[in-house]
Amino acid sequence: DSFVISKAKSYELPYETNDVLIEQLPQFIQYIYKEEIAKKSWNKHYLGICSSDYLIETDFLTVPKMSKDELSLFIGNKIAERFSVEKDKVVMNWLSYGGKGKEETEITSCCLFMDKESISRDYDFLLNKGIQGRYITSNLKVQFNIYKYQWKDKSSGDAVLIYFGHNKTRVTLVNNWKIVNSRELLIGLENFVQGYRDSTSSTEETHEMTYNNICDILFERGLPDRKSVV
Repeated sequence: DSFVISKAKSYELPYETNDVLIEQLPQFIQYIYKEEIAKKSWNKHYLGICSSDYLIETDFLTVPKMSKDELSLFIGNKIAERFSVEKDKVVMNWLSYGGKGKEETEITSCCLFMDKESISRDYDFLLNKGIQGRYITSNLKVQFNIYKYQWKDKSSGDAVLIYFGHNKTRVTLVNNWKIVNSRELLIGLENFVQGYRDSTSSTEETHEMTYNNICDILFERGLPDRKSVV
């Protein structure tokens, strides 16, 4: 009932190896497979991709209680109408709440949809290299699932979930184990790292610190107070 991480590494793109510069995520995934997994075992691994490069939109709908196929068609039509997009050009997913009681005629859905073209292009590249992508998801859903499964016995189900990307931040409100709102902010770790550099510009140590060094400090201590910097 929980997530177990057996191995984790951090990399930065572009990534240079053997005089080859890797700039795109699909090519980097292929490189990791070659480095970490025996080729004969590639088809035994479950690949899930989550990338902030895939533009995601969220919407909240109250929909009639219906079958899964009917719900897919209904939500697709609603999203296409509300956002003026073509259904066949987006990838959609949703989380539905309620609807279990016989007296309930409506359910609430948190709908997620992403541009299909970029996802299909990356998926096809990996497939042509012998790597089977199983699913592509969003930071919002990954974070909510981790919260739901890791904290189900420790939390009331009410929370503010914050995901920091390099140049964007997503804030998600959860009430009674349901996502009730989610917003993306155009400020990310790069802004906080620059803020740290500005606040400690007078110290020699700061000039020698890498981006990752500062990120580690920010998550441990937060931004320093200018008054405390000598």
